[in-house]
Amino acid sequence: MYRIEALDLQVVEDYADDIAKKLKPQIDAYLGGQVKILPVEGRNINITVCHGSLTEKVLSWLSDLNVLKNFLKLDVKGQYKFISDLKKDQYPDDFIFKKLAKGTYQKHVQGNPQFLDHFNEIIYDIFVTNGYDVLVDTTTFISNTHIEVCPYCGNDKVIESRRSKNEIDHFLPKRKYPILALSYYNLIPSCHFCNTSDHKGQLSPIEEAKRGLFVWNPYLFKPAWVRFHLDIYHTDIFEPSNFSVVVGFKDKRLLDGYDRFFDICDRYASNRQYAAEDYLRLMDFMADHYYEDMNVDQEWLKRAYRVVTGYTPTTNSPYLKERHRMRSDIFIQMNKLRRPGNYYVKGSGNNKVTLE
Repeated sequence: MYRIEALDLQVVEDYADDIAKKLKPQIDAYLGGQVKILPVEGRNINITVCHGSLTEKVLSWLSDLNVLKNFLKLDVKGQYKFISDLKKDQYPDDFIFKKLAKGTYQKHVQGNPQFLDHFNEIIYDIFVTNGYDVLVDTTTFISNTHIEVCPYCGNDKVIESRRSKNEIDHFLPKRKYPILALSYYNLIPSCHFCNTSDHKGQLSPIEEAKRGLFVWNPYLFKPAWVRFHLDIYHTDIFEPSNFSVVVGFKDKRLLDGYDRFFDICDRYASNRQYAAEDYLRLMDFMADHYYEDMNVDQEWLKRAYRVVTGYTPTTNSPYLKERHRMRSDIFIQMNKLRRPGNYYVKGSGNNKVTLE
């Protein structure tokens, strides 16, 4: 769980330039009258762009290469505004945000027309079927981000391999929002666990927020929202079962969201072995040092951090090391370098608990 900040903006620029040039012919083809035969529950439906429709308006706007390129670089807030503007249109949601179903066809179309303009299906064909699925080399994309650890959980590695599935999550799902399927800041390298259908999968953060489940795009995530805490139950510090890793959130909706989408609390609870090892290394190191009124020498502290975690406190690399935030927080906690704070944790219901 961390904020994505280490980006090469030239990589983003090159990505948008390359994709825009390859995508524009697909847009032009539909504006020129291309027809797609779409099988829907045993019936073939001809999908095409009709004059004066929302689809024509949006595609005409994106047919300008510079506009398209800038759209692919749209930041997270810009993406949300675009979706909000689409929702204000008079077209029904099942034309804009849903896959075409037979019931939708029968509901909105009278008789047996030869052609149907369905925004979601046309955009999906352009931006997903002939866009993301064929234009994005996932291995290269992940490599260019330099992200090695999943930003959603911070717990597992992002797979980068030519022989296995490379996980890139669409933060706003591509089936519901296909027009954002190629938007750079909507493509989040993730671990397999976070991206499965049992977890985030096709869940929409916009829709789930209405149910009180909050998750944030990693480009907007704020570290202050979460705190990791180590509980030690008994004096036997050589037994990992005597340790427990607790994850606390400043907002109950964040706790509920990250637990529903990514199973954060239980996954980190299973990390007590790693936490116990860090704790023992710290205790071994501290045996050679002594405190006077907690006036800790900073150089000693830096060396202790390096001995325990394997890297220096000045190296801000959550995108490179698993459990970066957990280990850093526990180190800070054990050295009493932060003030206690109130957080929601799993099992606390609507009550906050104090975490050191």
